[in-house]
Amino acid sequence: MQITQKYYTIDLFIIVLIMGITIVDSLNGFLITQGWFSFSKPYKFLVLVLMVLRLTLTGRINKYSLLLFFSFASFFTGYVIYFVFNLSFNLLLRNLIESIKYFIWPISFIYFKNIYSRSNKNLLKYILLAINVSYVVVFINIVIGILGYGYVFYRSYNTGTKGFFYSGNEFSLLFLLLTYIVGWRIFKKSKIKYFFFTLLSLFLAVKIGSKTAILGVFLFSVFTSISNVNFLKLSVKKIAFLFFSAVATIFVSFFLIKMNERYVNGFILKRLEAYNYDLVTWFLSKRNLVAIDGYEIFIENNLFFRIFGQGEVAFQQKFRIIELDFVDLLMNHGYLGLVSYLFFIVVVFFFLYKNQSTSPFNKFIFYTFILVMIFLSNMSGHIINTGIPGFFIGMIFSMPFLERGFYEE
Repeated sequence: MQITQKYYTIDLFIIVLIMGITIVDSLNGFLITQGWFSFSKPYKFLVLVLMVLRLTLTGRINKYSLLLFFSFASFFTGYVIYFVFNLSFNLLLRNLIESIKYFIWPISFIYFKNIYSRSNKNLLKYILLAINVSYVVVFINIVIGILGYGYVFYRSYNTGTKGFFYSGNEFSLLFLLLTYIVGWRIFKKSKIKYFFFTLLSLFLAVKIGSKTAILGVFLFSVFTSISNVNFLKLSVKKIAFLFFSAVATIFVSFFLIKMNERYVNGFILKRLEAYNYDLVTWFLSKRNLVAIDGYEIFIENNLFFRIFGQGEVAFQQKFRIIELDFVDLLMNHGYLGLVSYLFFIVVVFFFLYKNQSTSPFNKFIFYTFILVMIFLSNMSGHIINTGIPGFFIGMIFSMPFLERGFYEE
């Protein structure tokens, strides 16, 4: 089905805006240090509004849009109930604004699903260009951080970097997503280039200083290998390659971390000691303990607020954000909000699971979805309610709707 020139122009404009979103956020982070106001959020809001308008004009109602509407309705119901109890229009408006970030990746998923389903190769080439440009911007920001400019990732330990990106968690996630999707194309073109790209990615992850980035890059090498190997038909050559890759990746990872003495001593060892060598508490950066305290506050709410929630802004007047996404969903949006939102994630999960056997790339996307949306979202948080990475989450996880083989070209 061909799309009209008018809608093609709108889609191209949206993709170009997404192509510039990492540049805008980097510039925004730099200007904040000079005392300027933030203009990144209005830019992202514009992109999201254009996506919604484009879907409203030409998109057909499907199970994904219906599920998303139900999830938003459950969020909004909680806000209205809290408004009835407290009569604070300002709080209602702030809750609505904060809730928008939860719907960036689902709206992006539905939007790019529609684009991929139409198979317009000109648009697809611009999408690939947006991914490559964004990766270069992230790479430059890491280099800027290594040179001593920009923001430190962990201010209390004065270690790691995020360039001029303001949010460390968003930067770490964005780095991972772009590394995965750029790395896959390199893997399909040249195994030698892929090997050196993996080593470079490990180096960059260590310089970022995030556990999420380091673990994610290590798993990237695992996912690319198991997605492309039929373990029932392994040759001696492939076994040797897999073994060598695994040993080299592990060795280089430990070497790079060891070389970064400030990271090892300041972040790993001191934190382990502070948490009495409790590995779970260290791994979750004490979020598991905070979650227990937060839940005790949550169950003190009346039945309405436990079911429908009260919104992120309202709950944070009582307690801090926990940074475990599913737990934060429960605290902020109640049992109904949690279930309705998870239902959308589960439907996407089963779609990816169903399609993962059709190609190595789809299998790779399926493994990445499990890592990002299930594991990392409940390890570091700020995954399902993220800004810039949300557009790329939707873009990447809807790629199984592409014609088979396109991404390997």
